[in-house]
Amino acid sequence: SGNNTNQRLNQASEETKLSLGKYLTPNLYLQYKTSLNSAGLPGLGDIPKPSLSWESGDQLFLEYRINRNWSISTFYEKQENDKFKIDIKWRLNF
Repeated sequence: SGNNTNQRLNQASEETKLSLGKYLTPNLYLQYKTSLNSAGLPGLGDIPKPSLSWESGDQLFLEYRINRNWSISTFYEKQENDKFKIDIKWRLNF
């Protein structure tokens, strides 16, 4: 449906994350999540600088809706040992 873009700032007790998501097609959704300050809360002069490198804790999520009841999603998170999972979801509406 048009230009659906999702942007959020999540404030956790220890870190701030930025989440960017977009429907690339009506059935394909892509989301990227990154930490804005991995070394704790920034001081007055310490403004986080955007980085294009893949950092530990960064996440990538992709979901493809096959039809209104079935979807396939995948999740990747960069850590010491990379985390990757694939889900197949079925939804029943009544």
